Amino acid sequence: MVVSDGMGGHDHGEVASREVIAALREYLMSPGTFGRKQTIRSDDTYPDEAPTVVNTIATAETDDEEEDGPTQDDVPNPAVTLVRHAVEYANSKVFEENQKRKYPEGTGMGATVAGLWLSNYEDRLVVFHVGDSRVYRFREGDFSQVTRDHSMIQQWRDFGERGAQPSQNILTQAMGPAANVVPDVALVDDQAGDCYLICSDGLSNMVDDAVLAEKLGKATEENLEEIGDELIELAKHNGGKDNITLILGLVVA
Repeated sequence: MVVSDGMGGHDHGEVASREVIAALREYLMSPGTFGRKQTIRSDDTYPDEAPTVVNTIATAETDDEEEDGPTQDDVPNPAVTLVRHAVEYANSKVFEENQKRKYPEGTGMGATVAGLWLSNYEDRLVVFHVGDSRVYRFREGDFSQVTRDHSMIQQWRDFGERGAQPSQNILTQAMGPAANVVPDVALVDDQAGDCYLICSDGLSNMVDDAVLAEKLGKATEENLEEIGDELIELAKHNGGKDNITLILGLVVA
């Protein structure tokens, strides 16, 4: 399940978003990757004004103490590695298109991406994202945001909201403007009854978490589409002018 939210105006956003989806499908569903068939969806409408992308990567401090050597935990997980490479490949395809159109690096069309993938390598889900499209989970009454936005306002919050609040639409990473991205990719345990929401900021900026939690808490196999329609209408009712894209998924036994 994947959402890609285009940026760079309607035409450019559509190209970038569809290129991301096509490249992910090509990479993950090619022979030898042991991918299970997934539902993949791209949004069809795009904002006239593109978010600004600031190519910054936060680095974590490392412990200078000598390590005892690699352990089993240090061995890269094949499913995580595969998805990371798929996202990097998708980024390269959009970047190549920007280069063909003579855009300087750091500019041009782009897209966010967020999704969940299940392969035969793992019984667990692989969650991945670049940008500010999000993955949420509702489990046994607990609602949580699984991903953390790649945005200046998220960094501002992470560092204690010091200084002036940055604009909502300044991204620190997106698919396409730069030659390289560093996607967040991780394994998440899933269990029967979990409800996942993957969405663009056109939804998350317009509907409060409490409302999202309430809707996801009512999800069943029979009413997922109805709940999705309700969330879109809520975003529009609350003044949503950006594109609104979402996918709902329910884990069944």
